[in-house]
Amino acid sequence: MDKLELEKDLAQQIKESLEVPLYWRLPRMEARNFINIYQRDENKKLALLELAKLDFNLLQSVYLQELTELAEWWKGLKMKDKLPFARDRMLECYFWAMGTVPDPKFSKCRRNLTKYGSIATLLDDVYDTYGSMDELHKYTTAVKRWDLEAIVELPEYMNVCYKAMYNHVNEMVEDALNTHGLDILPYIKDQWMCYVQSLHVGAEWYYGGYMPTTLEEYFKNSWISIGIPLSLAYVFLAMLEDSNSLNQCELQLFEQWSSSDLFYLPSLITRLLDDLTTSNVEMERGETTNSIQCYMIQEGVSEEEARDHIKDLICDSMKKFNKLVAHSSLPTGFAETALAMVRCVQRMYQFGDWFGVQSKANKISSLSKIYKYRYDDIMRDGWSALQVKWDLY
Repeated sequence: MDKLELEKDLAQQIKESLEVPLYWRLPRMEARNFINIYQRDENKKLALLELAKLDFNLLQSVYLQELTELAEWWKGLKMKDKLPFARDRMLECYFWAMGTVPDPKFSKCRRNLTKYGSIATLLDDVYDTYGSMDELHKYTTAVKRWDLEAIVELPEYMNVCYKAMYNHVNEMVEDALNTHGLDILPYIKDQWMCYVQSLHVGAEWYYGGYMPTTLEEYFKNSWISIGIPLSLAYVFLAMLEDSNSLNQCELQLFEQWSSSDLFYLPSLITRLLDDLTTSNVEMERGETTNSIQCYMIQEGVSEEEARDHIKDLICDSMKKFNKLVAHSSLPTGFAETALAMVRCVQRMYQFGDWFGVQSKANKISSLSKIYKYRYDDIMRDGWSALQVKWDLY
């Protein structure tokens, strides 16, 4: 490896470290970077390099199979045709699920998280931009009933959302019961109700022209409406199924999730990252309720000062969360997975609103870390473009 190549690699590593500290990064995404650098090292261990490549390729083939199955599921729902106003984000949701639980044994969890994220994104758009307050009230009531017969009172476009949510949850519950003898319905249903209720509160603020006057008031609802508590419930239940046991500490954490920092801090960080990145676009649509606007009202400061404060809050919250994870007594790895979820969110917002605003450059930047295909191929050929040989190196 000549001096010029060494300097280029070192310069790139320094640049990336300055942009994103190591504790913010996703290990599986970093693996490809390190493989590329390590294979040019004249002192490399060939056996170690080949093992790293084999591990990366094998895991990538697992991801490909999952993504292919999810694409068929999503296509079968025909949401793009039935809800043309809503965001189609199945691929982005899979990327987020994959970054959160990358291990092969959590394949079922990745698929369930992707389905949850895809459906929750539709509901977020229904509550944020499309549904009337009367329709939203009916939908919230229907979720509380948790009965498929409740759809008779809903407009057709909401029937589609309700059926997708209801069927997805029931399939997951039935699988847990048949495979592990665990009845997870009470837990997952409660989380879905809390999530939908938080969306409802946000809609009431919007239609009522109400703006929370303090960050504290805003966070009481928005840390739930961002969807992370429900996401963590999926992860928690997946790890419970994996261990086939539940100790008292774990049970207490899950039952008291609303007062747990392991649920609150990753949710808060995600909410702040989302507000920091999406607030301008949302304000153009007439949505003004976000942490930046609340802090401007609370402290009488400019938008720039408010943004600086939100950035400081993110850093402080991440420090607290890292400390919490480091001292967690949970044996299941749940705390580390919650940290991975936050890291994945940060990655998605690193170069702008990768999730909310369709950006070809942002998709290429993230997906090229995982798969060997070009974004243009997917747009032109659809999912068949993924049927390639995973010979990356």
